[in-house]
Amino acid sequence: MCLLDNDKYIPALGETGRRGPRGVSGREGGGADLTSWTADVPGCHRCPARHEAGRPSAIQFEFGVTPHELTIAEIEHLVEQFVEGARRVQDAGFDCVEVHGAHGYLISSLMSRYTNRRTDRYGGSIENNARFACEVIEGIKKRCGKDFPVLIKINGDDYIDDEGHITPDYAAAMTPFFERAGVDEIHISGGQHESPFPAGVSPTTYRRLPSPTRAALVKKQVKIPVGAMNRIDGSRAGRGASRGRQDRSGLDAEALVCDPELPNKTAAGDWTRSGLHRLQRLPGPPVSRVRPRVQVRR
Repeated sequence: MCLLDNDKYIPALGETGRRGPRGVSGREGGGADLTSWTADVPGCHRCPARHEAGRPSAIQFEFGVTPHELTIAEIEHLVEQFVEGARRVQDAGFDCVEVHGAHGYLISSLMSRYTNRRTDRYGGSIENNARFACEVIEGIKKRCGKDFPVLIKINGDDYIDDEGHITPDYAAAMTPFFERAGVDEIHISGGQHESPFPAGVSPTTYRRLPSPTRAALVKKQVKIPVGAMNRIDGSRAGRGASRGRQDRSGLDAEALVCDPELPNKTAAGDWTRSGLHRLQRLPGPPVSRVRPRVQVRR
């Protein structure tokens, strides 16, 4: 995680991007993107004026935290923070930015009917629940230019049975709003911090998440590229692309640990299993604490 709330971070951020390996695009440090998100605890933003966590609605976490409901002014300020963060990413030399709208963090909690029980323009309907993310996308496009790609990662499923949480059909129905706002690509992940398993960094002992099937639902709703993320190895990336379920696959760190050449093999059509299953028998903590992502195109 890195800070994007001040221009003083731009030089270091640019250096990080330049240290990256030659990407799939063939450019030095190529294909670099940065995920922009803000949260102190899942689904919350710490408001400087109040020194306390804010959330779309004052719904208590299972962790015992009850945040205050964000005001309209605070929400508008947060939109500006995301937009300025993306501008700094562009100034640092990155090729695109991905807005983190998954895993129960701020944008995800605004999308969810369970955590967002507002009755103003930011809640109460699927369009209103998507409004914050759309304003972020539109703001980035206006400030960084239409040619600067903006991606968004969302939950295709919260994997929680309680009424109101994000479901595959609900997520798919929301994506046309993002497309109309100008987003260039949508990535589908799943789970959050109140799910039965950790979101985003699920260790190898947990089941593979059905992100490709969730991505397939989204592809029926939009014309822009759709990617599947979270617990994806080379074999699943290849099969998902060949079956038309997704246009992109985000390969997991576990798979890359087993075979650093896996992205090249997958791109060449060699979709053999990565040996990911061998990591399940390794002692010690899960290896998936840092998750590099490589885009594999069809």
